[in-house]
Amino acid sequence: MYLIIIAVILLIALVPLLVNRIYSARLDKSYRDLTDFSKADGYTLKKVSIKGKLQFQHTDSSADYVSFIYMDTVNLNFKVITKIYTGVGDHYETAYVTFDQTGKIIETDRYIPFETETTYQFDRETLDAEGKVIRRVKDVETDSINNVKNCVLLNGLLPPWPKWKEKSSPVYIRHFAKKELNWSELNPFQLAGINGSGNVSVWSGFAYCDLQFMGKTVKLKIPFGYDSLFFNTNDYYADLQYYTLPEEFMKKLPVRFIQLKNDIYVLSSF
Repeated sequence: MYLIIIAVILLIALVPLLVNRIYSARLDKSYRDLTDFSKADGYTLKKVSIKGKLQFQHTDSSADYVSFIYMDTVNLNFKVITKIYTGVGDHYETAYVTFDQTGKIIETDRYIPFETETTYQFDRETLDAEGKVIRRVKDVETDSINNVKNCVLLNGLLPPWPKWKEKSSPVYIRHFAKKELNWSELNPFQLAGINGSGNVSVWSGFAYCDLQFMGKTVKLKIPFGYDSLFFNTNDYYADLQYYTLPEEFMKKLPVRFIQLKNDIYVLSSF
């Protein structure tokens, strides 16, 4: 009986899925992938070369939602904090990465943990833009306050539950290309999964997204999940954020930032 139900579901889904694929192929001509860093009409897209898992600290409350990107309002550059597994026990290295408005790394402050018989300590290394160590200090404490001195957290434009299908949304989903159906998420006895409550969505694929930037519409294909089997709902999911600068810096620095999981992309008019 269960196999018959699955077969019926497949037949019902076949035609809409075919239409979905045809429409996706048409949109491919005007939407670029996040990995396409060629210069487009009026903007450039660049990925910042950072490693590890992005971290945030509650040193500033200016952002409406959880933010991972700091702006140095004095030097007019940007910072992120990352956590990298050292490969030993449960030890993690903390890195404060500074980059400019084009996404180029300027400096990295690494706090490397080591453990003695009595204490848990850090060595600090400062790396230049080429990754060469220019300063090394033994046995220090993680100086999170000074590392984000003069910094404010950028404001993420996407609320916790974005209205993806509204054209006024900071990121508007014009279409979702269904690529892979995750059958395990249809298990009625699974406690988490459907409607965004688990780590895997019912559908994996790409969302064709419109982002507003400097009076232009930037069209990007972004990996997304979708938690509805057939019907058009708002149950899209991606660990995504779109950041803007404080209003007083918007004209001076024509940049925005896209965060997808632990990756940061710079959207600029340079």
